[in-house]
Amino acid sequence: MKKPIVIAISSISGGGKSVVVKKLAEMLEDAIAIHFDDYETPDTYPKNPLDLVKNGVDFNVIKSPLLAQHLQMLKNGETVSTPQGEILAPTRFIIYEGPLGYAQHETGQFIDFLVFIDTPLEIGLARRFSRSFATSHYEKKSREQLIRLIEELKSFTEGYLLWTRNAYHTLAEYIRPASDLILDWDQTPEALANAIIQALREKGWLR
Repeated sequence: MKKPIVIAISSISGGGKSVVVKKLAEMLEDAIAIHFDDYETPDTYPKNPLDLVKNGVDFNVIKSPLLAQHLQMLKNGETVSTPQGEILAPTRFIIYEGPLGYAQHETGQFIDFLVFIDTPLEIGLARRFSRSFATSHYEKKSREQLIRLIEELKSFTEGYLLWTRNAYHTLAEYIRPASDLILDWDQTPEALANAIIQALREKGWLR
């Protein structure tokens, strides 16, 4: 087997990474998907989120050592078991849902091709709210559960204004010029996946 190639899909939260990763893995004949969020632990992010932005944004304070280890193992042709118990055997293409791209060296060092889905901040925020309501099944919840949902959304909004928006803006400004392919958000997942496949053909990685 040829050496595996790690294709990272990056965007701000709400940029459509997950659906594009899924669609691309389906459309490529020899591919697996691996997701940053699946490796999140209590130690992944700083205890105080403001530590991420207090001296300029440094995404290297976000830690995911097991994910980095698994990316390296897959590139070396070794099989891994994800924290969810999924067995991933090495394939030609490893589709990595990696929001931080090259901005976090720990995992970024294993990326061979970085795709950035360029998404306006307000679109990402609107999608986050829409997703929260779509997955909450709020119409079936009790009054106490609805209050808790509202409190969670309030907390997210306050955090967004305090530090998350700045972090997303900085991330986009860092990743955009370093990306191998920049795609506009306003396309279907299939169209985005097709654009990535065309870029892989131009690289000589696909026929």
